[in-house]
Amino acid sequence: MAEELAIRLRGVVKRYGHITAVDHLDLDVPTGTCVGLLGPNGAGKSTTMRMLTAQAIADEGDLQVLDFKLPRDSKQARAQCGVVPQLDNLDVTLTVEQNLLVFSHLYRIGRHDRHEAIERSLELANLVERRDTRVDKLSGGMRRRLLIARALVHRPRLVLMDEPTVGLDPQVR
Repeated sequence: MAEELAIRLRGVVKRYGHITAVDHLDLDVPTGTCVGLLGPNGAGKSTTMRMLTAQAIADEGDLQVLDFKLPRDSKQARAQCGVVPQLDNLDVTLTVEQNLLVFSHLYRIGRHDRHEAIERSLELANLVERRDTRVDKLSGGMRRRLLIARALVHRPRLVLMDEPTVGLDPQVR
């Protein structure tokens, strides 16, 4: 019986002009596993992440995330993925809880389930006491934890993290 795959890449190529950022990448990630992409700067790790989240389209090859073909089924795939971006893109004018509330709406969490989802994410990220703090008042490590909480608020089937430990306190890593 074939193993169920969370991610399947075959012959994936991404070019930016004359520069090949990803060169015929084959990758299988079985469901339920944790995998890290390691390599030097410029190796194509972030470009691969952008393709997996349909922020960039491969020039060649086949990409599947949770059995959804990208980019064709990217909307359905994104709905079942949590993404922690490399760069902080939190709304600094909102509180911690308000940021999670916005994303609970975007992920279409039902009205009756939102409070529980937000509480669970706050607890996972150890941010319960910071729920009413505006994001611009948080330390870099707390902001990073909020990005992780936001990615988990809808209980995704797959979590994609780009440079997940950047800015985290050593005890959290």
